[in-house]
Amino acid sequence: MTAQPLTDFRWLSPLGISVVLFLLLGAFHILIGILTPVFVRADRITSNILLTSTRPDTALLGASPEDLIAKDRPLGLVRVVTVNWLAGYMIGFGILQVMVSWVGLRAGQSWALWSLTAAGFAMVPAIWMSLRPFAQAGTMPGLGEMPPFITFLVVVPIAAVLGWIGLR
Repeated sequence: MTAQPLTDFRWLSPLGISVVLFLLLGAFHILIGILTPVFVRADRITSNILLTSTRPDTALLGASPEDLIAKDRPLGLVRVVTVNWLAGYMIGFGILQVMVSWVGLRAGQSWALWSLTAAGFAMVPAIWMSLRPFAQAGTMPGLGEMPPFITFLVVVPIAAVLGWIGLR
C-alpha cells in the first residue's frame, strides 16, 4: 500500500468515510467515558446495573444489583471506582483514536489504519471473556443490554475495509 498524500484526500472517498467512521468512534468513546461516571454518580439511571443490565445481572449474581449494593456498601464503592477507572481508559482510547484518525489515516498512512483496526479488534477477546460467565449462567445480555461502546464490533470492520480500499 502506498501513502496517499493529504492533498488528494476526499471526505466522500472510501478512505474519507473510513476516517469519518474512526473519528466518530473515537468521539463516541470520549463521550461515553465522560458520561458514564456522571450517570453512576447520579445513580438514578444505573442503580439497577452492576455489569450489563438488571435482567442478566440478576440472573448471574443471584439477586438484583440494587439489592446487592444496598446489602454490601463496599460493593457499591468497587462499582464506582471501577466505572471511573474504565471511563478514564475510554476517554484516553477515544482521544488516541481521534488523533490517529485525523493525523495518520487522513494523511493516507497505512500504519494508522492497521493501528486503529488492531486496537478495535483487540477488545474482542475482552468482551468474549466478560460475556462468558453470562453464557455459562444461561443468561446472555441482549443487544439493548450491552454497554454502548460495543458498537466497535460493527464500525471497526466497515471502517477497516473502506480504509484498506482507500489506501490501495
